[in-house]
Amino acid sequence: MEIDTHLMVVEDSPTQALEIQYFLEEHGYKVSLAEDGEQAFAMLKDFTPTIVISDIVMPRMNGYELCTKIKENDRLKDIPVILLTSLSKPEDVIKGLVCGANNFLVKPFDKKLLLSRIRYILINQEMRKTTTSQAGIEIFFREKKYFLSSERMQMIDLLLSTYEVAIQKNQDFEKANQELEQIKNELEKRVQERTKDLQKRTHDLGERLKELNCLYSVSELIEKGISIEMTIKEIVNIISFAWQYPEISWARIIFEGQEFKSNNFKETVWRQTSEIIVLEKKVGTVEVGYLEERSEEHEGPFLKEERDLINEIAERIGRFIERNQTEKQKQELESQLQQAQKMESVGRLAGGVAHDYNNALSVIMGYAELAMADIDPTGSLHDDLNQILMASKRATNITKQLLAFARKQTIAPMVLDLNKNMENMLKMLKRLIGEDIDLAWLPAKDLWSVKIDPTQIDQILANLCVNARDAIKGVGKITIETEKKVLDKSYCQDHAEFVPGKFVLLIISDNGCGMDKKIQANIFEPFFTTKDVDKGTGLGLSTVYGIVKQNKGFINVYSEPGKGTAVKIYLPMHEGKAVDLQKKSMPRIPQGGGETILLVEDSLPILKLAKKILENLGYKVLDADTPKKAIELAKEHIGGIQLLVSDVIMPEMNGLELANNLQTLYPDSKRLFMSGYTANVIARHGVLDQGVHFIQKPFSKNDLAQIIRKILDE
Repeated sequence: MEIDTHLMVVEDSPTQALEIQYFLEEHGYKVSLAEDGEQAFAMLKDFTPTIVISDIVMPRMNGYELCTKIKENDRLKDIPVILLTSLSKPEDVIKGLVCGANNFLVKPFDKKLLLSRIRYILINQEMRKTTTSQAGIEIFFREKKYFLSSERMQMIDLLLSTYEVAIQKNQDFEKANQELEQIKNELEKRVQERTKDLQKRTHDLGERLKELNCLYSVSELIEKGISIEMTIKEIVNIISFAWQYPEISWARIIFEGQEFKSNNFKETVWRQTSEIIVLEKKVGTVEVGYLEERSEEHEGPFLKEERDLINEIAERIGRFIERNQTEKQKQELESQLQQAQKMESVGRLAGGVAHDYNNALSVIMGYAELAMADIDPTGSLHDDLNQILMASKRATNITKQLLAFARKQTIAPMVLDLNKNMENMLKMLKRLIGEDIDLAWLPAKDLWSVKIDPTQIDQILANLCVNARDAIKGVGKITIETEKKVLDKSYCQDHAEFVPGKFVLLIISDNGCGMDKKIQANIFEPFFTTKDVDKGTGLGLSTVYGIVKQNKGFINVYSEPGKGTAVKIYLPMHEGKAVDLQKKSMPRIPQGGGETILLVEDSLPILKLAKKILENLGYKVLDADTPKKAIELAKEHIGGIQLLVSDVIMPEMNGLELANNLQTLYPDSKRLFMSGYTANVIARHGVLDQGVHFIQKPFSKNDLAQIIRKILDE
């Protein structure tokens, strides 16, 4: 473009005017704005723009009136004018010709198309000056008389732009008509070039019209929007009638292994075939043949037009299939996005309530334990308190499952040998599923290692085995298998969310009642269950789903009613050496040795409870309900502080920031974080940072005693 190109944009909508101005200036044009025709014409007294781009419907002076004034002015008449219009009526084109407009652009328009129009006008501007010729034509249109005084090239530009816009507004339908027109023009050209043949083949025009009708019918079927199979089934009975001898012709369409045949189909050697191509891949063929041998002089059994027609039909079917598959993929992606957003919403809800909910449970469980320790274990009150404690633990498990589904539970992954981990769990799983169900264990040899929190493997197996057990009525079988699996690009293209790589495959299958497609579509949603109200929470599979996703794995479920279910879990292979998970024996409740602990918790009930537990265990406790108070206590304290026990989510600063602030005062002090929800402060995506000690709220007296003793003894 020329650097001094100056455009005037006339638009009464300030938003649209500024949008057009910004776009054009971004592409190097200088732009002046006017809010209507009257202001624009007044501005033209002071400067002459290269092009005027004007809306039509405006107050005071519309676009037609502005264009007329420009073209009637000797100084301004050579300025090209582009009109922005809805082009809703044919009279709009005539009015544009009458007022002398050079080009039309339909609102809303593609800004790239606007650039194309501007460049076209700039390139042809000099030529237009040297070839100007006034038309001076009087025309009648819809019982009205119009006088066109525009120069001929201007009329051509306007009509061409109008035609271009019409094509844009009627893409599919106009494209079909254009193709039909091309075929018709080809036939007419042949008639002119082969006068002698026309005398022999006077009926050819009728034959070609049959072809056009065939294409039109094919296009109509495609535009109906019915299924691919139904569309092809109807097309196959249409196309055979377009051939020169329809009474002896047949048609067949083969698509993805399915055959669709015309009513009079019979396998013969006289046939013409065209491939159906979708995304550069052959997916089928279109065949047309004759029941009897037929030869045409110079052309063989099939006319060239007939060969072209079958190719055109195959091409249109291919485009239809591609469009249909694209739309289906779009719908699937939209469905996946909605599902992901729904699950993310539940995850945010779980994370939001987990902190306060777990704080409340900590107080209930803690004081229940303390009270039980102070009363007669044979009394009725002890049993009542035990019921409170058990109910609290059940509530805790529900919270943990919600956090697992939301991928927000705090974990400490280790490199594991899945086979060894499984073998340690077999006895527990057999007790879980009962004696009537056979448990088969089929481990793969030389299995790759995986990196995952061992407790998460326990959660996966327990949830899936319980689900499998509940799906079996009476006697049955559950099979657990491991395999090594390499996923390539071609496999991942057919399986959404999968990525290529090496994976350890864990399969849990059963011969239970199975599921239909409707149930399978909802199985990973939290609280969705087909069990009785008192038989399950609906969090089992959603927990498994969250764990697998948190560890960058994939999960597939295969099931049919009456044929059982198989759940396949793909966990990424890890190169590291698997650790040995032998449990260390420790005293039931290890006691303190007088060490000093700085306890920081913004929830006063938990602060009071934790202080009481720690003092009963034999520790000296400095307690603070805010981080600032904790720092003041640490500065005033004389002597050492062996351990900081801090909540993670607190006002003023979080637990990690507090620990870092205290590092300068007590560099040898160790730290233990506690929380119901870490919010990525000490863990990224739920995975604990290296060397971080953490206890999940709510916790028992024994849990707290064990981990504190372990940290202090390290």
